[in-house]
Amino acid sequence: MLSKKIAVSALTYPMKNLGYKRCVSVIVIFAAVVRCITLTDRYFWCDEASSVLTSRYDVGALLYHASFDVHPPLYYLLLHAWMALFGDSIMAVRSLSLVLGVMTVALTIRLTHRLFNERAALLAGWLMAIMPMAVRYSQEARMYALMGLLILAATMALAMWLKTPNNNRYLALYALLMTLSFYTHYFTVFASVAHWGTIALLSLRRGDGGGYLRRPAWWGMNVMIGVAYIPWLLVLLNLLTHLTELRAGGDVGWISPVAWRDLPAMYFRFFTGSGGLNYPDVVLWLLLASFIYAVCRRQMRSGEAGAYGLLLCNLLIPVMLVFALSWRTPLFIERYVFFASLSTPIVLAILITESKTKGLRIFWTMLFSVLFGIGVCNHYPAEKDGFKALMHDINSQYQPEDVVLVSNMFNYLSYVYYNEQGHHALLYTPPKPDGMSGKPNAYGFGTFFHARAAQTYIENLGALSRNHRRIWLVSGGDFSRDFGGVPAEWVNIGVFKRERFEVRLFVTCIHQNQRAVEISVPRGRYCGSDH
Repeated sequence: MLSKKIAVSALTYPMKNLGYKRCVSVIVIFAAVVRCITLTDRYFWCDEASSVLTSRYDVGALLYHASFDVHPPLYYLLLHAWMALFGDSIMAVRSLSLVLGVMTVALTIRLTHRLFNERAALLAGWLMAIMPMAVRYSQEARMYALMGLLILAATMALAMWLKTPNNNRYLALYALLMTLSFYTHYFTVFASVAHWGTIALLSLRRGDGGGYLRRPAWWGMNVMIGVAYIPWLLVLLNLLTHLTELRAGGDVGWISPVAWRDLPAMYFRFFTGSGGLNYPDVVLWLLLASFIYAVCRRQMRSGEAGAYGLLLCNLLIPVMLVFALSWRTPLFIERYVFFASLSTPIVLAILITESKTKGLRIFWTMLFSVLFGIGVCNHYPAEKDGFKALMHDINSQYQPEDVVLVSNMFNYLSYVYYNEQGHHALLYTPPKPDGMSGKPNAYGFGTFFHARAAQTYIENLGALSRNHRRIWLVSGGDFSRDFGGVPAEWVNIGVFKRERFEVRLFVTCIHQNQRAVEISVPRGRYCGSDH
């Protein structure tokens, strides 16, 4: 009986007897441990590799290349300084996002405590520590963990101002954080729309004397955000006039068109880390409707202005707005609205701690803890870094006269990152089906290699036969789709497969009089032999 009481107490108020500050420390440490597990198991995919390639430049060149990228430069500048201290290994680079993710957990606890109470703060921190998407983007070398931290902090600063509208220090902090977020990701604009929507709704409430929209400080701080963003706004306008170039390089236009089930599936992903492909559409819609009903009912019953309503708008408005816009221009992808998901643990914690009975609090705490925990476990990679193993295969047998050709830009960026031997790999860029050139341009990923385009891009496999005897072709998994048919004079002498990646090694028969290269295959397979 005693042990049962202890277990119930732990579920309703975790480690209550240890004290609030100790509970906070335990949750933050646990969040760090969860994010450290498998931190380096996933291979360094193209977007992460582009983060490192951009951040390796000095500040001037970094800003130049970022101006042709589809993301603003703040994360790259931060990563540049981070790499100067800790290097550019996968562990070092991803650890920046890990630190930002743990800071998000700590911030969630502190600000939920200030806005609500200790019990809600601990539960919100616990759920944030194990929320699948929060863990996922704390393990990726991209700007989403930074963007999420900045917008969550800005949302909470705005909530504090709504509680004490005469204290403009919170509003100044809000303006600073939003400016930094705008310099991190362009989708910060959707968070800004959510904030403006909340302010407008609160100002229109009957009998509300706050009149937030009538306060000069609110307008003044938002003008300051706009003024501070003017230097990069000019870059954004330039990018918007070159969407054709960005689309040609695959930097935009790659997102699939939306379907109606994508909206509830996105919120299902917030909770479980998966898109619910095994569930009928009606189930996903019912779950979303039930969640929206529960969170909105609490708002209508309490009638309180400020923090909860702001969190609610931050959770709902950006996702639905991006979903609506995606019917015209597909933009609906989880990492672009990740920042909105960070309101989920706080909203859930408030609902759970306000449940009428202890039994309900225990049930909902256990349910979401199990749901989030399963989502995190399912999202851990089952395999190790296959691309690194593939690079080892190439490097162990690479010879000075060899050439490596990678099938597409996405794998090419990863290859450049993993290439520690110094040889210059080539990128296969055949003409497109409509006859247009497949070569990248100066925008997007192509900005890294545009200055050496003639030495980097290959349109015709046969062109390699003139200067190289051994040729490595690196495929993302579907070799026939990636390269089509190889020239008849090429002989395949080796195949290397690592997870979904595949490399084939060929020798060419053109240089008949060239000295045979020593390789680990029978002599009879060389050119001129009966093979």
